[in-house]
Amino acid sequence: MNGMNTYQIGAELRAHILRHQRQGPVDAKRLQALVADFCGGDQHELIAPLRHLLSSSTFANAAGTDPPLGDQQNLQILSHELAQVFSPLLCDRLQPVLQGLMGVAETHPISTRSAAPPSAVLASTTSELATRAVTSPSVGGGGKTSTNAVLAFLSGVLLMTLAGVVLLVWQRQSTLAPAAPDTSTSAPAGAPEINSDPINSRALPVQPEPRSESSDQPITVSVADRTLRSIQDLYNSLSAKDFEKSRLLYGSGAADQFTPGFFNQFERVTTQDLRITSQTGSTVNLEGAVTFVWPDGSLQSETRSFSVDTSTEPALITASEFGRVITPRR
Repeated sequence: MNGMNTYQIGAELRAHILRHQRQGPVDAKRLQALVADFCGGDQHELIAPLRHLLSSSTFANAAGTDPPLGDQQNLQILSHELAQVFSPLLCDRLQPVLQGLMGVAETHPISTRSAAPPSAVLASTTSELATRAVTSPSVGGGGKTSTNAVLAFLSGVLLMTLAGVVLLVWQRQSTLAPAAPDTSTSAPAGAPEINSDPINSRALPVQPEPRSESSDQPITVSVADRTLRSIQDLYNSLSAKDFEKSRLLYGSGAADQFTPGFFNQFERVTTQDLRITSQTGSTVNLEGAVTFVWPDGSLQSETRSFSVDTSTEPALITASEFGRVITPRR
């Protein structure tokens, strides 16, 4: 088994699931044991993330469809599940495993080589031109030959000096260039978060004076109170599985963040540390933490941002966005 590549590991796991689909739900512990058998040698570091994935509710949903692992859109969802916890480099190594697991044809990313800096190309060309100028045969008498050699030598020196200047400018620009933004913690597809436990929710005190650059009025205590109460009411209804009530508390733009199918899998969902960050017109923006509790007692905490329209009654959640994982599922 240790001779398998990463794609074959996923394919073997898929084959095991399909062979045993008639015997009942997928046995996650059995699959986790198989992972240790399949991942040998330099693939040993794949064991931990694969065991995490195989024990997740995201994988259980994909394996519980009919036929199991039949919806290839789950490939993106499983990738996001891993990206919440593990490094981008490790997630890239796991992509062929996920492709084999979902029955998708294996793809190989095209490797690209970094282009040489323009100064290096110029230096190479300059050196070649200088060499050719010095060594090229001269025409005419000995006096012209000597003069041409001197001129060729001076031209080569001038070109080499120019190449050195270009190299220094390029290196300085490379040093001052801004670093690329870190995208390792992308939001998971179809992973909304909500619910507030009145006991565990801890809203930070609201300052009456904070405002963003685009704010046109200060955030009053009454506006802050309506904003926090609207989010807490939404969380309470989602945790209680009262989805009819929850639909009255968010706008159509945020509907895909609060789907009943996602929240049905949790025993409880709570919010903590809600705080207002800015206000633009009647829209108030907040940040906070969300904790998901599964029936087996395991939990995971994440950060999330919200936008609330306070011009309506009740105030409506118009947008919500995943931030990052604070505590992985444990």
